[in-house]
Amino acid sequence: MRTIFCDETGDSGADVAAGASPLLVICAFICEDASHSARIAEKQESFRQEFSWRGELKWAKMRPEMRLEFMERLLPVIPEHLAIVWRKSRPLISPLSAPEGVLLNRCVQDLVGDNRKIRLVMDGERNRRRAAQLRLATGVSEVRIEPSHGSPCLQLADMLVGFHSSCAKGREPELPKRLHSLRHRRVEWS
Repeated sequence: MRTIFCDETGDSGADVAAGASPLLVICAFICEDASHSARIAEKQESFRQEFSWRGELKWAKMRPEMRLEFMERLLPVIPEHLAIVWRKSRPLISPLSAPEGVLLNRCVQDLVGDNRKIRLVMDGERNRRRAAQLRLATGVSEVRIEPSHGSPCLQLADMLVGFHSSCAKGREPELPKRLHSLRHRRVEWS
């Protein structure tokens, strides 16, 4: 079954008070089949070996130069993806109450259109209630919420959402030219 992998960064509440994240960013991509997942895993393993990286590949755990090196190395296997940035200073008007569901629905719509016979796998602790809410919000066939440590695709989703969040905050101004194409996969919620 085709699978959408996604991750988010920032808290999903509308609060913009001190200590709250001013952004919510959701990034999603489609993995068409197991062979594509295997190519992502192979590239990540090659990166791990070359840089003696142990453990999970997470944006927040890497030095800035290593993040960009990782993105460049995985560029050949990064699938079409979409990152949506919600700047919480702008109201989110929708009949769906949860901002996460609203943004995720937009990602799914832009990636697969009306063909919702697809599995969505999201990083996080397993939670049946949240999975049911996200399935209702997106209309996909199945939602799984899984920890990312065992999934190369969820680790790539973490790296992509970290990249887009960092760029949206203006923290990655000196991008290598090869990575400029990734910026075009980010949209601002309006």
